[in-house]
Amino acid sequence: MPDTQPKTPTEPDDSRPPIFSSWRDMYWFVLLFHALIIAIFYWFTKAYS
Repeated sequence: MPDTQPKTPTEPDDSRPPIFSSWRDMYWFVLLFHALIIAIFYWFTKAYS
């Protein structure tokens, strides 16, 4: 008879991102970097249009 119970990990997944100390810091970096890229593209559009 096959086991019908879903397997759950015994330990929580406490992995950290490779660069920052937490995933929250990584998300903030990505958000701010995205805003910076948008601002640079906006400036290029205004400067060269």
